[in-house]
Amino acid sequence: MIVSHDINEINTLADRIVIMNKGKVIFDKTKDEAVKEFKTLAACLEYYI
Repeated sequence: MIVSHDINEINTLADRIVIMNKGKVIFDKTKDEAVKEFKTLAACLEYYI
């Protein structure tokens, strides 16, 4: 597990994207599923952060 806000690092290292808010998981999908849903990984992270 890594924790990062760096999109390039996440894109390079991650297979799965989990986004938490106040200790609760609000998003949990593979990187490919996240990109399909939001068109880009950056859009996914911008939506939730």
